Amino acid sequence: MEGAEAEILPEVQRVSGASNTGRDEDERNPFALAADLTALASIHATNAEALIAEAERKLEFLLNECAQLDLECEKIFEQAQEQEKPPEEPPQVQVKEPAPTQATATPSSKENGSEPARFIPKVTRITPKTARLLPKRK
Repeated sequence: MEGAEAEILPEVQRVSGASNTGRDEDERNPFALAADLTALASIHATNAEALIAEAERKLEFLLNECAQLDLECEKIFEQAQEQEKPPEEPPQVQVKEPAPTQATATPSSKENGSEPARFIPKVTRITPKTARLLPKRK
């Protein structure tokens, strides 16, 4: 922090025209204070402009980089889609074979077809025996 103040103070003193020897006397002088404030404001404006310009350059660089990466991603995505597509072949005529005849099903198996019966668990509620909860007799 002191290094930054050392860089700013010579400019402030140069602008206000005050020397190091009479600095204590000028602290109450409104014209010297106004000159110092003006110098600090101009330094602040210059630094702000430099920071804005640097931020704009970095932002422009990042935007360009993002655009390039976006193009590369699109190319990779298109290549991946081309690889996933099966090669187009003329449709082949499939010969259907007659299905073997099945025996007639029993009435109970007609509902489910050839699938086995579904397992449905039987839910029973267990009630605790009251004798276990009562205190023991002495």
